[in-house]
Amino acid sequence: MKNRFWWALISSLFALCVSAEADTLLVDGEGVNQNDVLLAQQPAVRPLPSQSGSPLQPMPPLTTPPSAPPDLNALAQVGPLNNVNSSARTPGYSLASTTNMIGDTLGVGFFFKVEGMGGKPPQVAGNVPQGDGTIKISEDCSPLPVDRVFFDYNHFENALVTANGTDISLNRYTVGVEKTFLNGLGSVEIKLPFDSGVSAIQSTTATTPDNQGTLFGTMAITPKILLFQNDQWAMSAGLGVGLPTSPNAGLNALTEQIRVFDDAVHVAPFVGLLLTPNERWFSITYLQFDFDTTGDRVTVDGTPEGTLRDPTLMYVDCSVGYWLFNNRLGTGGGEYLTGMAPILELHYTKALDDAMGIQPFIEPESNTINALNLTAGFFFQLGSSSGLTVAGVAPLRTSRADKQFDAEVLVQFNRWFY
Repeated sequence: MKNRFWWALISSLFALCVSAEADTLLVDGEGVNQNDVLLAQQPAVRPLPSQSGSPLQPMPPLTTPPSAPPDLNALAQVGPLNNVNSSARTPGYSLASTTNMIGDTLGVGFFFKVEGMGGKPPQVAGNVPQGDGTIKISEDCSPLPVDRVFFDYNHFENALVTANGTDISLNRYTVGVEKTFLNGLGSVEIKLPFDSGVSAIQSTTATTPDNQGTLFGTMAITPKILLFQNDQWAMSAGLGVGLPTSPNAGLNALTEQIRVFDDAVHVAPFVGLLLTPNERWFSITYLQFDFDTTGDRVTVDGTPEGTLRDPTLMYVDCSVGYWLFNNRLGTGGGEYLTGMAPILELHYTKALDDAMGIQPFIEPESNTINALNLTAGFFFQLGSSSGLTVAGVAPLRTSRADKQFDAEVLVQFNRWFY
């Protein structure tokens, strides 16, 4: 009985050894688990590594998922002079970086006239100190709606005549602000000019210093709306409105007193086109019409003599500029002077009807206006959000009818907000 027990135990152990040996096959002299071989023959099934094989390799580190691509629409709305991409043309960059048009204008001029002595015809006795030059859209403005504040200085050499017959210059100081609305699709610009030239009330018997003074000019409010924009060109349209904010003007002569009451409201619709064929060249073109809707009342010795009305004007203005360097383009620039661009402009002003005075008391400087002026200047980009423009203007037509001044020098400073 005992022998049969031990014989059964030895047979069981032998069977277990044979079974374990059968599970292991020799392949190229190395042991491979038979279960692994069977699993490997099944499609899309990878066997687990054997405990006796190579150690498990560490799992690769988790990677950060790729960031979403930039929103091109958001890039296109990055403000002027603040969209940086030196390796590729970012949508909207070239347009936003374009400087303002510089400008040239003085405004329509009229002369007082006084009765001639000893039977002589009436004689010119100085300028009527009113003008609408600040309503012109090409004066320090871009077709693009922006947020900014600015200050302009214009010096017009020998542009005026005092009541005692002296040629003097006009210095115009303009402060302004522009604010966008509709998420940057439109803006409203306000200009407040101060003219240092002839005084509001002049006298034929006063000295030249007594006939000089500073007065508030024509306040201009100009809303505009962006009609189209891509990364190479943009078009906008708007309406300039000149308000009667100047003081009433007058002349005290020996035999009469002439008064001109500032009643005129000017409306000046325009369209503007901005082109940037590449990141260095840029161009601005404006077409504008200026209408005097009401005119100014005129009295002589308290008696109404009629209404003084400016002629309807057409302005055609075109500028071309080129970035010599700009640190946003990777073409140089320092910490403070970050860009520089020369600008060349042509300004054409034409009267669409004759200018009419009130005879024999007031006459226009010219019955027809056909002026052509050349503006040349430099724009200096200061930091990331400011700019300074220095320029000169030369009349290309030399006749008195088309030449409003001998020369002009101007300085413009802009501070943008993005």
